[in-house]
Amino acid sequence: MSDLDKGLAAFYTEDYTTALNLLKPLAVEGNPEAQCTIANMYHLGLGVERNILEAIAWYVKSSERGYGVASNNLGGIYLTGDEGVRADRTEADKWFQKAREQGFLHSPLSSDYLKLAGVA
Repeated sequence: MSDLDKGLAAFYTEDYTTALNLLKPLAVEGNPEAQCTIANMYHLGLGVERNILEAIAWYVKSSERGYGVASNNLGGIYLTGDEGVRADRTEADKWFQKAREQGFLHSPLSSDYLKLAGVA
């Protein structure tokens, strides 16, 4: 089993210390799945102090390597805003579009879906 597989297994079993120890070196080396998982940990405060700006930095790195989940998660952050990050529907739509281009087909076609759902 590779370190990536071990790190992801640790993440999914909520052993965040092990996940961070295994995935962080891979993320630094440029593995997009490891980068996105590290971003998730900072985004949600899983095993680390929640830090949305650190999460965004890792999501961007992952997205730049073509990982659509990271692009979609960036779209979600900008759609509603988060600690120190203002909501920006234009920015959200940019990231959702990029996610779709990267093969993540579950991204909304537009931030206007919130209006259709009666949320905004």
